[in-house]
Amino acid sequence: IEITATGTIALTSGELVISDTVTMTGPGARTLVIDAGTLSRVLRIDGGSTDVTLSGLTLTRGRATGNGGAVLNNGRNLTVRATRIVGNEATGEGGAIYDPFGGE
Repeated sequence: IEITATGTIALTSGELVISDTVTMTGPGARTLVIDAGTLSRVLRIDGGSTDVTLSGLTLTRGRATGNGGAVLNNGRNLTVRATRIVGNEATGEGGAIYDPFGGE
């Protein structure tokens, strides 16, 4: 998915859920912001065979009760390039990214 939008995408209905292999490429970390508004985490990645790549965007103001303030990675492989992950929090582990599988 190549995202050509600029500015801020405000999540108002909860986290984005990814359950298939996907590459999300934005125009630049200072150009595109995905903002959860402290209402939820930003992304939840599900699926044992999922490969997800994030590039050229900012993930911000994610808040989770539990683990993974910005990203909860229940998938397999997560690659993050040229991406800002700022201003996120979790009551458990991983204010930015939590991977319960420890990168195995």
